[in-house]
Order: sequence, then structure tokens, then C-alpha cells
Amino acid sequence: MSRFRSRRSTSLFITLFGAVANLVLTVQILSAWRSLKWEPESEWEGSHRVYGVKLVWGLLFAYFASASIVSLVGFIGIAKVRLFRHLS
Repeated sequence: MSRFRSRRSTSLFITLFGAVANLVLTVQILSAWRSLKWEPESEWEGSHRVYGVKLVWGLLFAYFASASIVSLVGFIGIAKVRLFRHLS
């Protein structure tokens, strides 16, 4: 029985850690996004690189934001199941 409780506590901790870590990465990407200089200095530098970088940054932001939300939903689900089992 003690092993089962430690597994549930571990899964609760892992999902909480995943949610927090992905949220931190999302905030870091968002703050770095705002600090970058997006306009090229001249029209000869090529704007296709800027669009590629924007696309990659946007995809990274979406990935880490969705991973944070999914981890948070998992944490809430595990907490509800744990509370339900404790009360019944």
C-alpha cells in the first residue's frame, strides 16, 4: 500500500513540475520574443529569415504553452482522483 501512495505522490509531483517548467519556458520565450529586433536594417538583408524565425518562435511558444496546460489538466485530474479515493 505504501508503494502505491508513493507512486501517486510521484505522479502528482511530476505533473506539477511539468506544468511549472513549461510555464517558465513559455514566459522566457515570450520575453525573448519581445526583446528581439525583428526588422532588418536594410531591404537587402532578406525578410524571409525574419519570417522563418518568427514561425519557429511561434511554434515553440505554442508547444510549451500547450504542454503547460496539458500538464496542469493532468495535475488537476490526479488531485481529483486522489481526493475522491481518500473520501470514499
